[in-house]
Amino acid sequence: MVSGNVPTVLVAVDDPDVRARFQSWLTRDYRVETATNGDGVLSAIEAVDAVLVDRELRTAAGTPVVDELEGRPAVRTTSIVHDSHESSRHCDIDDGLVRPVSRAALSETVDRLLRRGRYDELVAECATLAAECGALEARTGGRSSLEFDGNYVAARHRLEEVFSELDDLLRSFDGEDFRAVFETCTVEAARGLQQAGERS
Repeated sequence: MVSGNVPTVLVAVDDPDVRARFQSWLTRDYRVETATNGDGVLSAIEAVDAVLVDRELRTAAGTPVVDELEGRPAVRTTSIVHDSHESSRHCDIDDGLVRPVSRAALSETVDRLLRRGRYDELVAECATLAAECGALEARTGGRSSLEFDGNYVAARHRLEEVFSELDDLLRSFDGEDFRAVFETCTVEAARGLQQAGERS
């Protein structure tokens, strides 16, 4: 039984047996929501932490939902469930779940998606903190005059914590994680991380 602040996984598969199996495997560690059509995926995707979606799932308009997902930030925390003979047309969406999906493969995929999601959160926070510190330094003439400024000290402390967590997280990344992160990395996020590193 899950409790507290735990990740939410959306299982979007039209086969009721597969959907129930995925749900039973995941419920011990995650909150699980389900969707049976593409519109359900689109309405829920921003409120969940990871998405497992059937390649054949379509919206009411008949469009494959994976086509609708391309270009959205959530693609890095989405994995497509598909048959082994199907070639991927979605280079920026993880397609690691090949039917029949084993419990181990499902668990590994969800872990990977959540790592990528956490990376995005940390990079965004890092950029925000770096901007806050930079603005304070610009107004006061540098770090030395901010030694006893509570807001600045707290922001610098949190920035160090974020860098430490990022270091730990990156050590757990594999080649697929790095590919997914840097293929969809925005210029703004990269610049923010670089500026944060320069100010650390």
